[in-house]
Amino acid sequence: MLGAGVLGTSPRHLAALMFCAIPIVFFFFLFHTPTPWGLSFTNRVPKLSSPWSSTAVAIEDTKDLADQHDIFDSTLEGGARIRQACMSFSSEDTAHQMGANVVYERSVRTHLKHAERWGYPSHILREDIIGHGKWEVLVFGKLLYLQSIIIAELTKPIGKRAEWIVWFDADTIILNENIPWSIFLPPREDFNDIHFLGNKDWYSFNCGVFMIRINEWAVNFLTQATALPLLRPDIPIGDPIPNMEQDAMRWVLDQEGYKEHAVYQPRLWYNTFAEGRDKQLETKTGDMLIHFPGVEHKYPLMRHWLDIVENEPQKVNVPLANLTIHNDINGFWATLRTAKQALHNATEYITADIVVQQVFIRHPGLGDDLKETSKKLQRLIYEEPFQQKELKEATLLVDAALGRASKAKEEAERHEAQRKKQAEKEETQRQVKKKKKEQQAKQKEQQAKQQQQKANQGERQAKD
Repeated sequence: MLGAGVLGTSPRHLAALMFCAIPIVFFFFLFHTPTPWGLSFTNRVPKLSSPWSSTAVAIEDTKDLADQHDIFDSTLEGGARIRQACMSFSSEDTAHQMGANVVYERSVRTHLKHAERWGYPSHILREDIIGHGKWEVLVFGKLLYLQSIIIAELTKPIGKRAEWIVWFDADTIILNENIPWSIFLPPREDFNDIHFLGNKDWYSFNCGVFMIRINEWAVNFLTQATALPLLRPDIPIGDPIPNMEQDAMRWVLDQEGYKEHAVYQPRLWYNTFAEGRDKQLETKTGDMLIHFPGVEHKYPLMRHWLDIVENEPQKVNVPLANLTIHNDINGFWATLRTAKQALHNATEYITADIVVQQVFIRHPGLGDDLKETSKKLQRLIYEEPFQQKELKEATLLVDAALGRASKAKEEAERHEAQRKKQAEKEETQRQVKKKKKEQQAKQKEQQAKQQQQKANQGERQAKD
């Protein structure tokens, strides 16, 4: 059963997992069955006359995969095939009656325009599939919807599948459409085991924007997160921020088997906030995206930024060549690569052989130092790799501790070699002495025998 390793295998737990799985399968067939018009059911809405209509409450049609051969089969941006998804649907509450729906539709349109530029098929969930208006429940529709898209991709031949899917919340606005999602993906040659890219704010993981690889790991992860409130009601989620799905995802990502495959990137790369921790604007010219979580006057501020994007795009669209983000991204992966290699070397050393254990016994401080610095580095790799300065410092500390321990091991091996050499020398000397004694004893025996023969000969002569 998927997820059993984390959430348990009791009959109650398995029943809850089945309870989650059945709606997922139903949801997959319902929302991914091609319609007679060749459109995805979730996106069957009328097209608008203007791409930036401020009164629109609907988005452009997004064709089903079957009609996307030119996009899907190409190796856009070096072969990294990407899809994107979000959810945006009407509500009857007061906030939405005040025009929130229109604002969200305009923000979603910025993503669709960006997707058209870079060739990303888009999926927009248009119905509250499980919450019935209850925020703490309906947010899990995000996970179910993602799972349905991923399962749909996995039913296709390997060469026809997308590789990654980008999730964005409807209160995010693409500012600089010159930045593609692909530049944030992990290098294939070193990080094929990374399946999740996210970011953290001052509280913890923020699920407003993240990327997930389309594979079995993703299905397991989303199943675990969706089932968490049912299977582990003892785990507190939704505090201090009432984003239940965000806390569920964070909890699963902290577990063995998941944290090793997730990387938290610098949030300001693609998830800047309209109000940071100090209530000040985080966004600067050239940034890719702005997010509006927890903003007091959210909708007027979103309108302000949407007006800029729609009417004065030159203010926010900066050519990629004029930005430093490429260098920042390359530096991030290089630093993380070095850190992971240092941790690997330290782990291999600690569990190497009996000589190392003897070194740690003779020099317990060396062992404690290496283990403590490795523990800190592992925490940074899994939880805060975006803290590049701290990551570099922790890597240097591990390398230094490993160097000291390795030097002590070399000295121990040298002493051991000298001891063996001395022991061999002493053994050789002992053997020489033993052989000499044996030769002397043999000579004495021969001499005694000769003397006895002479004595016997003398006795015979005397008798004669």
